[in-house]
Parts: sequence; structure tokens; C-alpha cells
Amino acid sequence: MQATWGGPVTLAGDALHPVIPSFGQGANLAMEDAQTLAVELRTWRQEGGEGSPADAFRRWEAQRLPRTREAQIGSFISGTRSYGKEKAAKSLQELDPTILAAHQERFHDQSALTDFLHEWEPSV
Repeated sequence: MQATWGGPVTLAGDALHPVIPSFGQGANLAMEDAQTLAVELRTWRQEGGEGSPADAFRRWEAQRLPRTREAQIGSFISGTRSYGKEKAAKSLQELDPTILAAHQERFHDQSALTDFLHEWEPSV
């Protein structure tokens, strides 16, 4: 999630963290994005709107990054099985090797990643 735009704009869902379609998590991540962003904006407003909405967006982006990064990496790895190594290899090559290694250590098999994705609970 690197911001390369300016002004009062943010991205969510596949526009921000695309995943391989066969991974089946694009819509789920988009709904998680919407829910967590709504909570951040509500909190910002309930706290009297101190600062700017951009502060709430930055908190939201920082909150979402670890989870969406893991889902994205998982989708790229899954894509090597679904689409062949050549098609997903480019996405994997663009990752920081230490981030990829940490992901592979944490999610040693597909069921560990599936559990991680299914255990998400919305904040209220």
C-alpha cells in the first residue's frame, strides 16, 4: 500500500490490494476494508473530528496493511498452482524477500492461511 496519489482520496479492495481471482478473497477483503474504514471514520468523528479525515485514513491504511499483505502474498503463491509459475512469478519477484520468507514461515501450508483469513472479526 504505497500512496502515489494526493488529496482526499483513498483506495480499497482490489484497487489497493489485488488478489488472484481463483484465490476467492477479493470481495471479502473489500468488505473488510469498508467496515474497518467506517469504524475509523466514526471514531474520528466521535473524538470531535480532531485533525483531518486524512489522519483516519492513514490509521486505517496502517491497520489494514499487515492483513492485506498476507492475503496478497497468499494469492500469488496460490496463483503459481492455479495459473502456472511463470504468470505469478513476476508478482512474487517484486516482493521483499524478507516479507516473503516471513509469510512462508507463518503460513507453512494453505490451511494455516485459510484459518487466518476466516478468523477475521470486524471491530465495532
